[in-house]
Amino acid sequence: MSTPARIYAVAAVAVAALVALLAFAAHVDSASSADSPLKVVSVVPADGAVVTAAPAAVQIRVSGRPDLARSHIAVYDDGSSRLDTGAVSPDGDDGLSQAIVLDRPAEIAVAYHVVSVDGRVVSGIARFTVGVTDGPAAPPPTAHAHGVDPFGAALLVIDGIALLVVVLLLFRRPPVPDPS
Repeated sequence: MSTPARIYAVAAVAVAALVALLAFAAHVDSASSADSPLKVVSVVPADGAVVTAAPAAVQIRVSGRPDLARSHIAVYDDGSSRLDTGAVSPDGDDGLSQAIVLDRPAEIAVAYHVVSVDGRVVSGIARFTVGVTDGPAAPPPTAHAHGVDPFGAALLVIDGIALLVVVLLLFRRPPVPDPS
């Protein structure tokens, strides 16, 4: 096989490997969002907040699209009285809102159970205080945590392969010249 033919063959194999790797990365990326746990992105009012006036509603945003029919939010005061009124309503594509009625200072507990449209679940309790300055202490900051970005990982693998090919080409022995 002549040198140009060999170069084209190696280039064709490299392109085929790159296409296969990108297809695999796209598949891994689409599967990773469904396999990852549903997480609460924000709660308004924030957990541990002290607000001067009662909000009209409590909003919860999650890392997926919530299923309105299977999700619920219950709001209680410090005397265990229910404050939520009506049904949970959507708040954008990734959030839920629950209307509340409160006309006095109180410590509030928001119990939530959110189910996404793809079946992932998150539940918990957030607390905030209305009108009282000696409310609960703010929660400690959460640690920075996230999963591996499959697309970024795929690009790192491609960079590594390209580097390996360049190094191999640099150290490859030059062909022996034909004496004729």
